[in-house]
Amino acid sequence: MKKIIPVLFILITAMIFSACGKEEIGIEDYEWHLRTAANVNSEGLVVAVDEKSESYPDAKVVDVVLTAKDGELIITDKTNDEVYEGAYEEMLVTESSEDYKIIIKGKDGYAAVAYTTYDDGTKEPTLPITIGGYDLYFYANN
Repeated sequence: MKKIIPVLFILITAMIFSACGKEEIGIEDYEWHLRTAANVNSEGLVVAVDEKSESYPDAKVVDVVLTAKDGELIITDKTNDEVYEGAYEEMLVTESSEDYKIIIKGKDGYAAVAYTTYDDGTKEPTLPITIGGYDLYFYANN
């Protein structure tokens, strides 16, 4: 069952983002900044954010950046001077998203890159990742 959830996450994400238009986007196209980190095992409790928020008053404020190139991931936690290295492999490419299998510190996970369109019509590149009991939501640094 635990292996089905990440696969369903990727498929649902791909279906949602496929309706957003035909714009190619990839994990290597941007430097990614963490917006939120949620602990899946605590009913989605947000444990970290990129800036203080009234919505998540107990979440730790962090500065985390992800870069990707040639199959290698580097996540830099500037808050704690930690660096995590990993790998990614493209699984599925659609007209509007790319899905990846990732491995960081021996843990398998899944990621999807696509544009997210908001209610006001603005859109931004986003990178949701599910790995090791956490949902990480990154946005592109423009």
